[in-house]
Amino acid sequence: MIDARTASYGALVLRVGLGVLALAHGLTKLFVFGPAGTVGFFQSLGYPAIAAYYAMAFETLGGLALILGFYPRVAALVQLPILLGPGAFALRDVGPLDTTTATARTA
Repeated sequence: MIDARTASYGALVLRVGLGVLALAHGLTKLFVFGPAGTVGFFQSLGYPAIAAYYAMAFETLGGLALILGFYPRVAALVQLPILLGPGAFALRDVGPLDTTTATARTA
């Protein structure tokens, strides 16, 4: 059963936690690897260059939006492809129940 008095605090912790993680990943892509390095890495994996720019922009801006509580549902929704895309890409040839390898395919 959900306690209505404390449910909003749980949502706050989850929202801020996800926001901090997304912001950290976005800033790493922007300032550590740089846009050119991030685009190059994404292309080496078979992703189009636009996916790298999408990831950089929406991880950074979406993370800030989640932390600040600015349209958090929209911010979480636009980050969903960033979270689900790599898993679907890595498992596209072997399927989610493949037990023959310990790691997912990277290229």
